[in-house]
Amino acid sequence: MRTLRDLYAYNAWANVRVFAACRDADGAQLAAAAPGTFGSIHETLTHMVGVENAAESFYDEPLHVPWFDFPLTRHDGFLQVVSHSAQHRAQVFSVLGERRQQVPDLDYVLFVQSQRGDH
Repeated sequence: MRTLRDLYAYNAWANVRVFAACRDADGAQLAAAAPGTFGSIHETLTHMVGVENAAESFYDEPLHVPWFDFPLTRHDGFLQVVSHSAQHRAQVFSVLGERRQQVPDLDYVLFVQSQRGDH
């Protein structure tokens, strides 16, 4: 359980950082088409949050992912949730960086450091 708790804590920490970086971006940048993401940055973030919110009741409900036409186990779904946002955060930061906006480092060890208060 420690691994799962740590993965979810890291995911939440990284999400806070990507949303903070996007708060500093111009609204037009967030709405503009962003090749390499899930539509625009705004659409990518909306998609990311939607998937994570759907995962809240993951263990209580059958797993159904409408955009996949093959069966997934709950284990597969859990691993998808944990890894899914990492891909989209990288996409968002890639576009923001290309547009010359400073983006934070999301390396896991920085999360560990922040949790220990070792800023």
